[in-house]
This record gives sequence, structure tokens and C-alpha cells, in this order.
Amino acid sequence: MSVRTENRLMGKLTGVFYETAGGSKLYLALRSKREIMRAKYAWCIEASALQKCRDAGITAVGVLWKDGSKRMVHLTHIDDWEGPNSFPLFTHCKQRCLPMKAFRVDPMRSEAVIAKAIKLR
Repeated sequence: MSVRTENRLMGKLTGVFYETAGGSKLYLALRSKREIMRAKYAWCIEASALQKCRDAGITAVGVLWKDGSKRMVHLTHIDDWEGPNSFPLFTHCKQRCLPMKAFRVDPMRSEAVIAKAIKLR
């Protein structure tokens, strides 16, 4: 059984911390498709959430997003959020952004999605 802890920013649910029965920990930011940063095709996570992850020893950080009834997860190592591909964003709150191509687990690059796209053409 996994333990789930919500992360809220100004009352809004922005993500969830998970701990599995095996002791693995990860953080998933909750987003919708319209929250993709279109200019750089990137996902953004609040800097305060990333700091909480570092303090808790969480190394896997990602984005759980939904498009209608589909739910997809982009996942990567926490160090990638401070790496050369990431960049800061200071709009509503201080955030770190990471282009989608920099994620280590990307549902859009799975073999099933690619095969389906090829069949459509």
C-alpha cells in the first residue's frame, strides 16, 4: 500500500508526494494539457515543491497530466530540474521548467504511441 501526501500552494492542489510499500518515493505535479508552456514546449513545477523533494530525499519527480479521460506521466530525476536543459520562470510563482524532450520517461515516445501514429498515416 502506498502513502499519498498532497502538496498545496495557496490552497490549490498542485501535486502529490507518493511513498510505495517498498520505500520508493516520488513527486508528481498535477497538471492539465493547457498548462504546457507552449513557447518552449515544457512542463513547470514550483521551486518550493522541488525544495520539499530535496529535503525529503525524493529523487524521482514528474508531471501527471490529463487530456480528457487519458492520464499520462512524464518522469525524470530531480537533478534534471536544475540541469542545463531547465530554466526558471517567474510569472505567478517561482518555477523551474523542463522541456518535454528532457524527460527520461515520456509517454509520447513509447513504442505503442509511435506505432499508432505510423498506422494513421
